[in-house]
Amino acid sequence: MKLICACASASASAAALTQGKQVHCQYVRRIGWRNVVVESALVDLHARSEAIDVAHRIFMWMSDRNLITRSSMIYGFAQNGRGGEALTTFNEMMEGMEPDCISFTGVLYTWSHTGLVDEDDILT
Repeated sequence: MKLICACASASASAAALTQGKQVHCQYVRRIGWRNVVVESALVDLHARSEAIDVAHRIFMWMSDRNLITRSSMIYGFAQNGRGGEALTTFNEMMEGMEPDCISFTGVLYTWSHTGLVDEDDILT
């Protein structure tokens, strides 16, 4: 399990989407779903590789979305210019859990990276 997470993270940082997809396929084939750590790494991998729609699909399929997963999705949306969706994810997160400094940093990153700094009413 740790090897899969390490491979997914390494693939994301090296922007080797092909290798990341192979790890993803092997995970689904051998283990299935329902491991929040691996699934969070896959969300991060696809979001960093500009496959934000795939990352969002994985995120939506997850039965357990923790603070790390939600923060990864916020950053992924921001990195891909989808600030509204990042803020929606943050607002949804606030309904069920308390954000941490990483989550708030993700919101600040979203504001600056997607040009929302001048918006008056960003958070609902």
